[in-house]
Amino acid sequence: MAVTLDDLSLLYLRPKDDLAGEMVRESLDSLLSYLPLIGPVRISSENVIQGRGLVATRNIKPGECLFAIRPAVQVPVEEVKRVWLGKCKVGETENEKTMKLEQIAETILVKKIKRILKNGDQHSASTSILSQVGDNIPFEAAKLSESTDIDIIAGKIVGGEKPVETLSNDAILSIIHKNAFGPDFRHYNAIARNWLTNPSVNPYGRILSLYPLAAMINHSCRPNTTRVYSIALGCDELEEVMVSHATQPIKEGEEILWSYVPTSKPYDDRQQRLKNNFGFSCVCTRCKAEGSIVESNDNLLLNHNISKSLD
Repeated sequence: MAVTLDDLSLLYLRPKDDLAGEMVRESLDSLLSYLPLIGPVRISSENVIQGRGLVATRNIKPGECLFAIRPAVQVPVEEVKRVWLGKCKVGETENEKTMKLEQIAETILVKKIKRILKNGDQHSASTSILSQVGDNIPFEAAKLSESTDIDIIAGKIVGGEKPVETLSNDAILSIIHKNAFGPDFRHYNAIARNWLTNPSVNPYGRILSLYPLAAMINHSCRPNTTRVYSIALGCDELEEVMVSHATQPIKEGEEILWSYVPTSKPYDDRQQRLKNNFGFSCVCTRCKAEGSIVESNDNLLLNHNISKSLD
């Protein structure tokens, strides 16, 4: 049976009884085995905002699914919660507990990545992860950082000859900080408060994951794409899946873009978040227009203050 992007409704079903649940689980296991599913997109290093990006291979309508992928590696939420609750100390500030939560999640992810890189039986995951490595890593496999093969980056096929046995913790943390999908400090803080208040309840299905294909998508404050996560029970464990859809018409050859920060925030707030969390300033068409208005208003205020001081 051929599975397509039109079959993804199973990811969102919540059965009301055991019999329906068993039928859905059997179908879901079959669907998950076909992932990743890649739609009308390809990776390009030309005509994109920065580095490598995702572009449309044909005209895309709003609502069309672009891809459905599982992470190359993810952090088990319950493990993070257990370790963090065990290390919380009386007298620690809320910020200290939040920072500890973030560090624990990253430490567990580093260990899982190192284990994958060392084990030869996870070669496709290894090459997918290594596609995120920077140019300064002294390994032959680092050439994957220039790859535009969407199947390799999505973990669909194996690339390269042999996975490297390890990367330094700093190199892996660099990959995580630049490309992993997880909470920012504010959301880590909300998770920490929730777990402290209700330690027996865990409403979070995911916390920190690496999606190399999704990491190819560049930022814009006028995005044309969005993403959602589905947490489903497959193969007797929670399966995390990212699904991306177009939110507006995208022309063939046009870059696929989504926002790294809430688009509802004002210009200054968005720029500050991007600078603090990702190390760049946005120069998309929206930011250029809003930035000109902010600069104009600042100049008017400056001239007004100068005039008042001369009176």
